[in-house]
Amino acid sequence: MNVRRCMPIAVAACVLWAGAADAQSLGFVSFSAIVDDGGNTTLGRGVQASSRVGRGVYVVEFARDLSLCTMVATVRGRKTGFASVRYPADEQSPNSIRVLTFTETGARANLGFNVLVNCAS
Repeated sequence: MNVRRCMPIAVAACVLWAGAADAQSLGFVSFSAIVDDGGNTTLGRGVQASSRVGRGVYVVEFARDLSLCTMVATVRGRKTGFASVRYPADEQSPNSIRVLTFTETGARANLGFNVLVNCAS
């Protein structure tokens, strides 16, 4: 293993970790999820559950009320496309978002995605 190649990655990880700690000390919290095209969370922080509920339609439930949060989603993997986030997922779910995924031509499609949620305390 080339240590010089790994050094920038280690520095970036330290900066991200320090930034998260500073954000938490200022009263902010972040949640994230990596969701596959089947609706399964493959990696996440603060995620309670995720599921695909229709073609290109997913619901992701987090550990807290998201009403004071901002959220963004992007399509992941080798397929190109885009994602849209709707909050709340429905009127009774303040902890959930609905993510819709589309091909580059705008057709709804089952695509994996990343989602990031930043909240004020």
